[in-house]
Amino acid sequence: MLGIYRQAARALGFPDRPDKLLPIPENLPAGKLAQQAFIGSAILVHSLALEAHLRNTAARNGIHLDFVAYTGESFGIITSAVASGALSVGDGVQIARAFTPLMLVAAEGEVPDEPVAREVAVHLPDSLRGRGLVPEPFHVIALNGATEDLVDALDELGRKFPKADVEIHKHYSDRQANVYVRSGVKADFDAFTAGRPGIRSEELKKPTKFLAHSERMSGVREALDGFMAANGIVFADPGVPVVSNHGPGLLGTAEEVRNGILAITDEVMASRETVATLGGLRPDLVVELGPGDKSVRLLHDNGTADPVTAYTGTAGAADPVLRVLKLVDDLLAELGRLRGSGDRLADRQLGTLRELFRLASADSFGERYLLRVMRRVITDEMLRPERAAAPAFYELLEVFQHTYRHRGDVDTGRGELVLRARQKKQLTGDHPGRVRTELRIVDRTGDVVDRDAGTAGQPEVVVVHFDGGTDHDQAAVERRHTLFRALRHDRPALFRQNDCYLEGSDLAGWLAAPAADVVALHELALSADPGLEAALDGLVSSLDRPELPLVSPEGVPLWSAKDLAAATRAVVLDGALDAGVRRIRLDGNCLILSLGSALDPAGLDLGPHRADVIGVSSPSGSPALDEFEDQCVLSMTVENEKVLRYAQGRRVLTGTVNAYVGIGERVLGFGAGGSESMTIFLRKDGEDRTTVRKILSEALTTVGWNPDGQGVMLPPFTKAKKQAEYLQALPEPVRRYFPEVYDIAERVIPAPRGDGTATCKEVVYEMSYVPGVEISRFVERNSPPPAVVARLYEQVFRVLNRNVHTVNRVPAPGETLDISYFRKIEDRLALCRRTAPRTFSPELLDTERIVIDGVTYLNVPALLARFRAHPEYLRILEPRFHSLVMGDTNTENIKIEDPAPLLHAQRLIETGAPRREIDAALAAITAESVGIKFLDPRAIGFKSDGGDTRDDAMYDNKPWHNSLGHYDEIHYEQFALRVRTGPGRTPRVDIDFAAENPYRKSYRVRDVVAKGEAVDPAQPRGLEDYFDSVMTAVQRDDPESQHLKDPHWVIRLVFVMGTHFAAMPPFHFQAELDGTLTDTHQVQRRPVAIYCEGVKWLNWALEMLTGDRTEFLGAAVPAPAHLDHTRRHPGQTPHRRAVPGHHTPRTPQPSTRPAAGPRHTTRLSHTREKES
Repeated sequence: MLGIYRQAARALGFPDRPDKLLPIPENLPAGKLAQQAFIGSAILVHSLALEAHLRNTAARNGIHLDFVAYTGESFGIITSAVASGALSVGDGVQIARAFTPLMLVAAEGEVPDEPVAREVAVHLPDSLRGRGLVPEPFHVIALNGATEDLVDALDELGRKFPKADVEIHKHYSDRQANVYVRSGVKADFDAFTAGRPGIRSEELKKPTKFLAHSERMSGVREALDGFMAANGIVFADPGVPVVSNHGPGLLGTAEEVRNGILAITDEVMASRETVATLGGLRPDLVVELGPGDKSVRLLHDNGTADPVTAYTGTAGAADPVLRVLKLVDDLLAELGRLRGSGDRLADRQLGTLRELFRLASADSFGERYLLRVMRRVITDEMLRPERAAAPAFYELLEVFQHTYRHRGDVDTGRGELVLRARQKKQLTGDHPGRVRTELRIVDRTGDVVDRDAGTAGQPEVVVVHFDGGTDHDQAAVERRHTLFRALRHDRPALFRQNDCYLEGSDLAGWLAAPAADVVALHELALSADPGLEAALDGLVSSLDRPELPLVSPEGVPLWSAKDLAAATRAVVLDGALDAGVRRIRLDGNCLILSLGSALDPAGLDLGPHRADVIGVSSPSGSPALDEFEDQCVLSMTVENEKVLRYAQGRRVLTGTVNAYVGIGERVLGFGAGGSESMTIFLRKDGEDRTTVRKILSEALTTVGWNPDGQGVMLPPFTKAKKQAEYLQALPEPVRRYFPEVYDIAERVIPAPRGDGTATCKEVVYEMSYVPGVEISRFVERNSPPPAVVARLYEQVFRVLNRNVHTVNRVPAPGETLDISYFRKIEDRLALCRRTAPRTFSPELLDTERIVIDGVTYLNVPALLARFRAHPEYLRILEPRFHSLVMGDTNTENIKIEDPAPLLHAQRLIETGAPRREIDAALAAITAESVGIKFLDPRAIGFKSDGGDTRDDAMYDNKPWHNSLGHYDEIHYEQFALRVRTGPGRTPRVDIDFAAENPYRKSYRVRDVVAKGEAVDPAQPRGLEDYFDSVMTAVQRDDPESQHLKDPHWVIRLVFVMGTHFAAMPPFHFQAELDGTLTDTHQVQRRPVAIYCEGVKWLNWALEMLTGDRTEFLGAAVPAPAHLDHTRRHPGQTPHRRAVPGHHTPRTPQPSTRPAAGPRHTTRLSHTREKES
């Protein structure tokens, strides 16, 4: 700092007295212009000294400051030029000393008897000498008003008054301009402003002849240029850019800086553009050097989002600015240390946050700076696809986010921090369905308290609104969609962790949402042109699945291209959006981003929920949008991300999921699958263990289960209690394979939707967490080869056969088929008919036959009739014994604690290792090495449930349904569906599985049974080729196996798989956010596809019973005793029975595996058809 004063003193001719530049009264010289020269010099030197003081003090405190630009208003540009390195201190102080005297001499037209006046006057052009440029004082007036009003007023001023009388000298902001008004026309000017009620005028200072930034001072610009040349003042390219004050942009060269200083004389001050340029630099903070806060006010008046403060240097290291900078650096350092390791936060980290929020509570700069820096940290982390940091890193980040977001709800000045914030729907109380925000707060002493923050918080749903505006032309539509894409690109936080939907309120808006070409279509629709249908066909055929769901005319989301096409037809042909009031039923409060036009919330029907609207005309420049984006950033947490993804998968809102989580609990994750249940993994504060909470509630189910249902029709919420009782009753040898139950709770809550039901029952139970990964998830992530999956299945079946099915084993009492299988299918399908009568219509269910993927099969009612009509079939299908069963061995319910042996075998197979190494690796996969555990038992048996559950052990072969039955691909919607039904028609269903889905890559199912092909155990290509070897290893090699006593085990296995699929559809319906169900084949494609699998497996079982199928995936099907043995002799090829009206399938190639019994072939009673 002293060096700056010495350089300036040397340039001014008193090198030994730098103290003469201190801005104190005793240094003020006599003479008006001498005083102005001193003030200009002193201000420049003092500002430069402050900048050096800020740098030095920050460095001593370990704070690194990186200056990205300098700027100033008017005279401040000279200081900025010096600070940037474009001018030396000596040259800068000479300009600062001469500038004001030169301006005043030119304005007055006389040269006072002062040395500085005579010194600068010689540089004035001859034309200006003796002629005053400012003949009388001018008033300095600020005009304020709305942007449109101000623009109109300035235009009118320019027409009414010549520049010699009224001249703009400063564009302060969009809402303010400063003008010079000659005293002689002041009365006329006042009359002008009085006639404009939208404009307010304010006198800023006493009338003056000092008119910087006035066109009349152009001669002074020439004089100042001559002064700099005469004094050898040299400009260099700035080391740091200077932000222009006479136009937009940066001054980056010596000549640009020189022109920027000359512009002080005669060019309008463009402060509005200066602030805009600063904003484009996205600095962490903007510092005004010196007292006064004029620049701080300017930036705030221009709506800057940048943290702004003034620095006077009087407080040293205790300055609040430096204190905030230091603490933020400390917080960033803590986050850096925690990123690599750390499970829990320490008091030190919370202490840093407390002190930061204490300072921020007293100073808006600290609050804004803290948000600016942390906003960058949050977005850098949370917009990444992966979460690689340690848990404590995210926990500290979340404490900051929650505290900043809810700083108005807590006393940050006294050390309160928000540990956790959660927005949740009320399930009970006076206002069920209303959303409230719960806070968990810790104070300075470490005491924790929970607080209800009321209904404030994020909206539950974000809706992007499109309409056609007033002209409905293609350009308007394209502008809106371009704006939407720009929003997604420039403001990704708006969409990252919000439940977002698109909505169009008219024809053009509807088509703008998916960016359809609407010109011709709109014109045809308006004119009712006969070509409309053809144009519409072309349009809907081009529609893809929307990137975000569209809100249908009925107000619920559309998830597929097919449903979007149907809704588009309704909009175009039937005027589905012509009702006047736009229906939006998304089960929550909405924030609507209205693109390009105003939207009146009164024109929306949201049921009991609220809508707030933000009009968006550009991706930037909207304070309301900025504020909402900040809220979105502060809500982007790891937990919210998990909850949102899970909620979206279940098509409920996050508040509904959060309703089942206490504020003293941290969500760790969710259980995959669960057709009608919700499974949450959480850790309670103060505990180290992970708790699994399972919720089964009428409020969360799609179909209307009979609350008094029994047996296989037991409603899910009742079944949950039975599951808990089952787990609690397990004997010790079996218990180690299952989780431990802690608590069970039952309650009745108000019904969330108006379906005539007043209350809903629900059961919630908690159990221990089983570490590891579900088999289905392991397959999804790793796509292990079929040999690995087959070996894993074998180990699962061994555990079940040896450890589970040997418990509570008794002879089967009979009636299992009718009660547990036939009636279950009929009751469940009746439930499907009631739930979705258009999807599960008589045209699909009640026909004699159904065509699936081009193959004709008997439909389920016909199948059940055939089974029941033949007692000899029933004797074979009836189980020999009942025992304890797991009951739901869907591989989503089987966990492996250590996948390493599986991954090792996979690596060897995929890298072509020697056969002996692969065999050894496969042999090393055992139940003990991978740690097989079971979750979610069915807990419903034959005339038994809960702790007394006994049933047919064949049901536990269910892993085959995940792979060979395509369940994983269906459940996770890795398929497309096409259904064609109608009166008098045989229904046709085509299911096309995605070629590159992870399950297909792993299982490699070729559907050899359906296609009439053969397996190849000698050279296995897919899991079908391993079926017989797995079942042989597990069952026929076990002397205790029931299958040695049941030669028809394969018939029963296929039959049970078929009954399982045929009875499963009610668990796979998909409801909308508001609880309603869209009754179409496309939306309900999962239950339809599952039903079709049931049809196929039941047909295959019937073919075995009739003798038409003597082999299944390499396993021999012994001839049932009831068959006429004269038709079948060893070595004789059985004849094929052709179905009338269909062609006979080709002869399949026999299996290369030697038969275990009599030679067998495959005979199909169904046939493959080509689409007509």
